[in-house]
Amino acid sequence: MNLEPSSKFSMNSNNELKGTEQDIIQLVMREQSLGRKLRHVKRSMISFFVFFLMAGAGFALDLIFEINHFITWVIYIALPATGITFISLTVVFVVLKKKQNKLTHINTEIFNRYSFTSRNSNQVIFE
Repeated sequence: MNLEPSSKFSMNSNNELKGTEQDIIQLVMREQSLGRKLRHVKRSMISFFVFFLMAGAGFALDLIFEINHFITWVIYIALPATGITFISLTVVFVVLKKKQNKLTHINTEIFNRYSFTSRNSNQVIFE
């Protein structure tokens, strides 16, 4: 997914925004879409962090009580798998957050310079 503004939309050296109404609306919609993706990634990060803590607790219990071998191997696989997944999700979250911040900055400039009204929740009108 291309998160950059289209070639029709630009900001020149004088900080003047140039673009069509549709380009501006697309930028707003992209930011909202990215926000939904960030919430989903954040929920996944929390889930895998909890799984990682549970696997860590299982590993500690295994060291203390020497549980049977099947459970030990499950824990040995679960601990690094959940840790790696959590780290990967963290990287994805940081990248998406940077892209969202960039779009938020552009959209803030747009809203500071122009007036928008909404007729209903699905339609934004450029005035």
